Amino acid sequence: MSPSLSGRNVLIVEDEYLLASALQEAVELLGGRVVGPFARVQQAMQSIQSGDMPDVGLLDVNLGSEYSYPLADALAERGIPTVLITGYDPDALPEAYRSLSYLRKPFDLASVSSALEGLAFAAQGQSDTRRN
Repeated sequence: MSPSLSGRNVLIVEDEYLLASALQEAVELLGGRVVGPFARVQQAMQSIQSGDMPDVGLLDVNLGSEYSYPLADALAERGIPTVLITGYDPDALPEAYRSLSYLRKPFDLASVSSALEGLAFAAQGQSDTRRN
C-alpha cells in the first residue's frame, strides 16, 4: 500500500491510549503527519488556536465525559473535513453529524486509509489556500 496521506496533517482526538496509538501508527504508515493525539476536546482546540492546523480531523465521538461535536463544528467552520470514530451505528449520531465520514470501531489500517484518503485529497486545495 503506497502512502496516501503524504504531506497531510491529521488531527487525532481519541481518549483510549491503545486506539490513539493505533491511529497514529496508521496515519504515519500512510505518510501523514499527526497533530496530537489528544484525549480531550479542549487540548485539540488549543492546538488549532495556536496555529497547528490539520488538513483532516479524526475524532472519536465519545471521549468519556464529553463528546467531540464542538470540535467537529470548529473544524467545519475552518473548512477542515472530519472523520468521526464510533463503535455505534452512524444512525445513532445526532442528525447534524450523519453526513460526515465515519470510521467504525474496531478498525484496521485499510479502513483508516479508506476513511481518510478521499478527504485528504479533497482538503489539499483548501489547505493550500489556508497556508498562502
